[in-house]
Amino acid sequence: MIAGRIRPTSLAVLVLLLAALTWPVAMSGPARAQETLRIAAVVNDDVISVHDLANRVALLLATTGQALSVENQRRAAPHVIRMLIDEKLKMQEARRLNIQVTREEIDRTLTRIAGQIGVPPDQLPALLQSAGIDIATLIEQVESELAWVKAVGRRVQGRISEDDVDARIARMRETAGQPEYRLAEIVLPVDDSTTAEDMVALARRIMTQLREGVNFQALARNYSAAASAAVGGDLGWLRPDEMDPDTRRAIQDLEPGQVLGPLTTLSGYQIILMIDRRIAAGVGDGSDGIMVQEVAIAVPLGSAGDGPAGALERARDLAQGVTSCESLAERAAADDTAEMRGPTLVETSQLQGVRRDRLRGLSPGQTAEPFVDGDTVVLLMVCARDAAAVSTQIREQVREMIFNERLEATARRMIRDLRRDAFVDIRI
Repeated sequence: MIAGRIRPTSLAVLVLLLAALTWPVAMSGPARAQETLRIAAVVNDDVISVHDLANRVALLLATTGQALSVENQRRAAPHVIRMLIDEKLKMQEARRLNIQVTREEIDRTLTRIAGQIGVPPDQLPALLQSAGIDIATLIEQVESELAWVKAVGRRVQGRISEDDVDARIARMRETAGQPEYRLAEIVLPVDDSTTAEDMVALARRIMTQLREGVNFQALARNYSAAASAAVGGDLGWLRPDEMDPDTRRAIQDLEPGQVLGPLTTLSGYQIILMIDRRIAAGVGDGSDGIMVQEVAIAVPLGSAGDGPAGALERARDLAQGVTSCESLAERAAADDTAEMRGPTLVETSQLQGVRRDRLRGLSPGQTAEPFVDGDTVVLLMVCARDAAAVSTQIREQVREMIFNERLEATARRMIRDLRRDAFVDIRI
């Protein structure tokens, strides 16, 4: 019994964990039911059963494309028990703050997960069932992630001043023309519940899985300890001055689609995916601009005839009935073929070619007819034209950027404090 700390999982405990995961399968009737309901761990006033542990191990393996073998279960079990303990702590804090997660929020996340693993959303329950996993297991994990982001967000909300926004806008104007990088991360912390050796071994297994083609977002959701895990590790667009020096140096030569890691950090280890890179356009004052949301849909290779037509049709479907940039972004986020770009300020005097033609005369909330641009189909929507409205939207966009940065730092402090004060009793 350990109060306030979680002991590192030893080889002996691994054997017990493996036994707990595999014995119920060999049992039948009352003996099996009794074994699966056995307590694996107590976290303050909540219980994690052997059944919970077995289901979550199976879920992790299924959603990361791994076989449900004895060896894979044995390797995953220590990470999963730590993850379940953290989830209990997070949900307890969310309940204390009276935070609610809606079914609509859960469904949107499930749709995004289905896209990440390449199945239609309505087939996700059947896919999990084929692996012996109830969809309720995934819903429980998703609810915990969303509740935690809300709990941390409540701590951050209201602490971003207008001076903070002004300072960030000034810095963005100074850095116009410099490179920006869209990154995703998997964070593997070393703390009281782990050892450096455990995390290095886990990081190397994740790198192997990535080389074998396992989806980065699925791995981030299941393994990363960062708040960004809820969105598949996506950190959005970052400038070099927003990164720590080691990360900045490490990603300089990465091309889109390449992965780097494990990198040693102050708190543990990190794996980074370079999603894309671009040159920063800077931030205007809104006087000569419109705010535009752009959605890009890749044209499948080798489909010169049908590919563009199919992508154009998907873009038209995305635009159907949408009347705001927020709703377009929400719909595109649920489509794994669509990539969001923006909303960004576009100087009207600088518009050229097809973009100028498509945006001319559009009112806020209207979408342009999609068009083919190289190997993508582009859909544009005008978010705002009024200079004051554009300026307000710029500030909101910058505020959200600052919010997301502070969210991650606050999340690390909060979970560290919750672990320190918790009563955790691992019984297997």
